Amino acid sequence: MKSPEGPRKVKNKNEDVIPEYGLEDGIKKLVSLIQEKISKGILPVIVRVAGGSACGKTTEVSEKIKRIFNEDEVLILSMDNHYFDKHHWVKMAKQGISKPNVDEPASINFASVEKNEEQLISGKTIEEPLYSHRMQEATKTVTEQPHNIIVEEGIFNLLLEKKSERHINVFVDTDTYGRMIRRVYRDVKYRMRPNETAADMLKYVLETVEPMYEKHVKPTMENADMIINNPFDPESETEKFELKEAQLNFKTELTSEKLLALGAKVIDQAEQVDYYYNPKNLDETGETLRIRHEFRIGEEENNEKETIFFWLQRT
Repeated sequence: MKSPEGPRKVKNKNEDVIPEYGLEDGIKKLVSLIQEKISKGILPVIVRVAGGSACGKTTEVSEKIKRIFNEDEVLILSMDNHYFDKHHWVKMAKQGISKPNVDEPASINFASVEKNEEQLISGKTIEEPLYSHRMQEATKTVTEQPHNIIVEEGIFNLLLEKKSERHINVFVDTDTYGRMIRRVYRDVKYRMRPNETAADMLKYVLETVEPMYEKHVKPTMENADMIINNPFDPESETEKFELKEAQLNFKTELTSEKLLALGAKVIDQAEQVDYYYNPKNLDETGETLRIRHEFRIGEEENNEKETIFFWLQRT
């Protein structure tokens, strides 16, 4: 299967070509590698899953591994739970150190991640924090027991330097537009703070997330033992996103005046702007990404709703 950016040969620091797989074959190969280590008595097996934001690290790789093996054997840990909290950055501000955005490595407490990993390897329980992006701090901790298979997922996981024969480094790769659509949808649904809008989320992804991916995340691909390609699939993923709207486009002489004369009533109105993008990943397919920013105004006071729609269309 071709990678999202076409044929390529990604090399590690030793100039060896890193094997690449499609999603299904990649999961099969990963399972085989895990089973091979278990058969050799190498426990626990540590699978580090990295890749760009919303590339499918959790749902398409980590959770599938847990379903394939006995759930009692697999523990999934998210690096997202190890962000430095707002109290830490208040202290840093007094030292003249400003808070980085969450898509920069400096936002992660790597020492905390490594400490928990070392405790699990030595057979000890850990207190895993549960970080809230809305609260910007860990709201509680969960006691986790050692497992035979530990899956650590996060965008910066392949920056962790300690690596032994028990580790398998996986980079999940996906298209630019796929990361963007998934990230905006997720942030709008789960992470939007008060006074933020969908347009704010989209602006952040375009101006911060993607540049940080190119600078900090993509280069870690060379630390991978394998690359799993998980390109965006519009047909299947619109169902996942619960997008139910269908549109019909046709030419007609029907006007607003004619509709009103027939007794129709205006029940809604919306202002919309379409933006067209041609990400570098789409050059070969001849597709463009269209993003519609729609601002819908209801009849009731303060009943305003902002929506963003995505289309992939062939030129």
